[in-house]
Amino acid sequence: MVACGEFSTRSELMRAALHAFVRSRAQSATPTPRVDGDGLVPTVVRLRPDEYATFVAYARTVCNGRPVEDVLAEVIRRGEIELKVHELAARARSTVQEAVERRTQAGALQESATDLERRGVVGR
Repeated sequence: MVACGEFSTRSELMRAALHAFVRSRAQSATPTPRVDGDGLVPTVVRLRPDEYATFVAYARTVCNGRPVEDVLAEVIRRGEIELKVHELAARARSTVQEAVERRTQAGALQESATDLERRGVVGR
């Protein structure tokens, strides 16, 4: 391959071969999801009991008794189409960042209170 001009050096050939080997091993190690008879990949969704009860009631009343699994799949698909998953993720990320900022502010207030107690300005 070096003699044919496909690679300029043996080192380049070895790097390309090693890279191809690692890539093929990584791809073969990735599990293939199980697909059911309808061509769908079943997944597990963890819900709190009250959330599950809400979806059961929704499936029974609004969706004419359809299985809860189908109702959840429809909700996810509709959310992806109407609200876009990246928007949902951005909203969740901002919520987490706000919580971190609030914790930081609470920690600063706690330090300030401890400092005031140490100085004798405020007592418990």
